[in-house]
Amino acid sequence: MGSVWVGRVAGVIAFITSVVGVCKRGQQGQLALQSLIANENGRLMVLYRFFNLFTDVPQVKATVKRRRYLDPLWRLVVGRSKNPYMFLFTRGLGRDSDTFGLITRLTVIGMLILIFLTNQWASLVVMVLAIYLIGFQLLPFYSEYDNKVFTHLFPVTKSQQLAAFKTVLTNVLSLCAVLFVIVDVVVNWSWLRLIIDVAALALELVIFIGWYSGWRLRKS
Repeated sequence: MGSVWVGRVAGVIAFITSVVGVCKRGQQGQLALQSLIANENGRLMVLYRFFNLFTDVPQVKATVKRRRYLDPLWRLVVGRSKNPYMFLFTRGLGRDSDTFGLITRLTVIGMLILIFLTNQWASLVVMVLAIYLIGFQLLPFYSEYDNKVFTHLFPVTKSQQLAAFKTVLTNVLSLCAVLFVIVDVVVNWSWLRLIIDVAALALELVIFIGWYSGWRLRKS
């Protein structure tokens, strides 16, 4: 009789031991799976952040920053304008980390590339392409506030909204163009290079802002 109970107790202990072992292996497997998922998510975020250097990526969450040090610049840009969209686009552009960061990164990358280029036409292609990319990435910002209820209360027509956006676009692209020209002529100084750079970028700004941006925004 005693041997029977011993056998039963041994069987129960063996069963409990096996269950505990299975649970531990399951937990280890679950932890390993969670670790793999975390590693994969981390790898994807690295890729998302890299692509976010050049374009907006929905997976990278946007943040808003006050940037008080830019207040004098905003007041200078807005001036005495009565158009509320001038204030909204200017302030919004400066506070939106995605758009502001994207413009900054593209500008810095373009300037760094220009430092290492000596060929005039290669530098010109880089500048023209960089200005186009910056402007193209700015275009979606035009409709950034269309879904905000209070913007529909503004006593402003669509043409005035577009005019305000084009003014902000002109200021941003002109500043980027000036920075590119300064870097290019400082590294490879010549009057001819300066004249060609200014003429080419001025022509691009006229075409992009005067025609392309309006056509693109009306199309969208």
